[in-house]
Amino acid sequence: MTIYSKNKVAAAVAATLLFTSVSAFADTVIFSDDLEGLTGFSDTGFLDMHADSAPMPDPILAWNEILTDGVAKNMRAYFNTSGWGRFQNSIVASGVMLPPAGNDTNILGNNKKRKNDADGLGRQVDNIEGGKTYNLSGDGANKGSLRWAYSYIKTGAPVTDGISEVTTVPLTNIVLSDYTWQPVTDTFVAPMDIDLTQPFRVFIQTPPSEAFPLTGDDIFKNDARAPMWVDNLAMTMVDAPGDTVDPVEDDTGITEPLPNIPAGEIDTLTDFGTSGWTLGAISTTPNKNTGAYDGLYTDRTDADGNVVATVETYGNHIDGWVRYMDHTRTNIEKNLSTLAPEGYDGIYLYMNHARNSHESGLSRQIASINPGGLYNVSANAAAISPLLWGYSYTKIDAPLAVYPDGHDKAGEEKVDDDGVATGELVVTSIALTNEVPSDGAWVLVEDTFTAPTDIDVTEAFKIFIRTVGEETDIVKDTALSQIWADDFSLIEQPIGGDTDGDGVINDADDFPNNAAAVTDTDSDGMPDDFLATCDQTCQDNSGLLLDNDDDGDSVLDVNDGHPLDNTKNVSIMFSDDSAEAYPADEVTIDATASLPNAEVGTYSWSQLSGPTVTLTADGQTASFTAPDMTEAEDIVIELMIEGSGETQSLPYTITVFKTPAIVTASAEMLGRNEANGYAVFDGVEYPYMASGETIVFDASASMDNEGRPLTYSWNSSGVNTSNGKSVNASWYTLSDTTTAAATMIVPEFNIDTLMTFTVKVKNDETKPDSDEQFETSVSTFTITAMVKKHEQEKPDSGSFGFIGMILLGGLAGFRRFLKK
Repeated sequence: MTIYSKNKVAAAVAATLLFTSVSAFADTVIFSDDLEGLTGFSDTGFLDMHADSAPMPDPILAWNEILTDGVAKNMRAYFNTSGWGRFQNSIVASGVMLPPAGNDTNILGNNKKRKNDADGLGRQVDNIEGGKTYNLSGDGANKGSLRWAYSYIKTGAPVTDGISEVTTVPLTNIVLSDYTWQPVTDTFVAPMDIDLTQPFRVFIQTPPSEAFPLTGDDIFKNDARAPMWVDNLAMTMVDAPGDTVDPVEDDTGITEPLPNIPAGEIDTLTDFGTSGWTLGAISTTPNKNTGAYDGLYTDRTDADGNVVATVETYGNHIDGWVRYMDHTRTNIEKNLSTLAPEGYDGIYLYMNHARNSHESGLSRQIASINPGGLYNVSANAAAISPLLWGYSYTKIDAPLAVYPDGHDKAGEEKVDDDGVATGELVVTSIALTNEVPSDGAWVLVEDTFTAPTDIDVTEAFKIFIRTVGEETDIVKDTALSQIWADDFSLIEQPIGGDTDGDGVINDADDFPNNAAAVTDTDSDGMPDDFLATCDQTCQDNSGLLLDNDDDGDSVLDVNDGHPLDNTKNVSIMFSDDSAEAYPADEVTIDATASLPNAEVGTYSWSQLSGPTVTLTADGQTASFTAPDMTEAEDIVIELMIEGSGETQSLPYTITVFKTPAIVTASAEMLGRNEANGYAVFDGVEYPYMASGETIVFDASASMDNEGRPLTYSWNSSGVNTSNGKSVNASWYTLSDTTTAAATMIVPEFNIDTLMTFTVKVKNDETKPDSDEQFETSVSTFTITAMVKKHEQEKPDSGSFGFIGMILLGGLAGFRRFLKK
């Protein structure tokens, strides 16, 4: 089967999935509110993306069904491509995961360990159909800009060490965030070469901004640019205007490949310049003297066939000068030779030193493009950097980009009759994914794409060849700017024909006359699977026997890690990409998803590096106890599986963090008069404190075994010993409660009162990338004492006082009465 046929099989399988999924594939693929019902957040406001309450894929497709003890393991619907990703709610109030203001709902966040701008946060897509147009939307924030991207594995993608090559496609609508919440939207056409047995993911990534320009693997991680947050991710399949072609079900009317570019078209050019600047060259733009094209030109027509514009056939994409050249060209520009590299002696196209960036390229105008059509594109080309294809077009109802000061890039005035600045329709550029190394030699550059269904066919559609590289501002006037190219080819492939009416075109159907099945990988006449639309009666009447060895390698599919590849049968899969642990943690490495299983294959576990551990292997799992560490270090364990004629190994890394420091709280009570004695309450003896005494509760003897600085927090309470009621906190004052030594002047109580004084002592150590402290980072100590009841002073017995004076006065009066 050809790669093209495999691509169409993938599209066919996608069509089959549509009929088996909910509501025959609802237009909405990802719902924007599926984070709002999350439960199970920690006290600090976080929820692991692996948690049982996290969103599950729907439906659970082949790559999700990781079985543990017969139960499907959640292969999380949401994901992050590097760093530490978590769901978080509005409780999160500080630290590196604190998002900007403006969103107080549940969100998805990534911490400062995100490695580069290409990594991001997103959602797995479980219903994807090649050739269909999808709208993406969501809200995001980071210190930089935001844009959508998608990643997938192509049908027939190369596999290295059991891992298939992933293709990532960044989209083009870049939105400035600079640490504010912003809506992020875009549209894309799903490729036709998706391997539907592998994950398809959409995610938001973060190009730098002018205010936050930091980027790059070496300096990005642990910087403020790394954290990012997203919410309300949504994806909807759309039937855009102009979507006249269904790549799976409809017939385009093309019965054989249809070239869009005449072969050898530039070889017909003559009258190349013979001296000076024009030596061996013809400009792609109109002749300045005659106004006519010396090179090729293209007439753009409207829907009625009327010519609306005449434009150069070849030119630049974004910037740079392009010329046709022959091999008489020997000129030097900016100290760069314009002569094509050796190995090619025909007429060719040349892009010069004025190209500013890798995104700029050498383009070819396409007069007629079929929205939704499947195209193969190719050219011979040479450059210092790797080469790849792209295309650009104007979307239906595209917005107008207004010239900010009424002038275009060339300085030409662009205003309407009223003097108002005009503009141009926004052009969308899509870079394809097949990067071809050149290193200054001629190479064949090929790729395949599905033309978007939202193309405004009255505007320009261009294919272009460009370069790839990390350089940004050093391309112009260097050898990196130059591109040579020839033999542009764009061929539309035929799509159509479905004899058995199973929704799969004949060219993609290994059983074109039998609606029960589609695919027979090893061409043995037995299908890999029956279609989901084929019930038991259909299967019984099909005359087909299901293949239990799809790739014909004599290894049954149930034990074959690569059931569609007869060169491999071992697949090593761990439950996680890596792990983190702390000393004394029990670490278990789970490889139960690997094939063949331990009953058929031979599993061997060994330690490759790191502090020595005692590894306990049990078939498809291995475990050990994390050792004490003075600093964080990686322990690497390797699993080797021996299958039928093949042996594969894969390392697994566990980062064990240092043994956390231990805080030991200790405190004593100072300033108490020992003569106060002790009280006994409920059989327990407590020291007495007398009212008016100044008592110091001193925790300065507390310690951290690593000598880290400590913080203190005192609190107190009291209980009336006669009735058990709590003492009103306003009746006494505990001072200096955030220092090592708190102070209290003992209050007056009319009953013995039991008081408790507790100090919480903490160090500054937290778990990596978290505000959460270790259990050993916090310690408490409690002092309990009895406040002795305050005795009221009795009147002095040597003094009459007020009553004595009255009695004395009365006695004197009585004596005077007697004298009378």
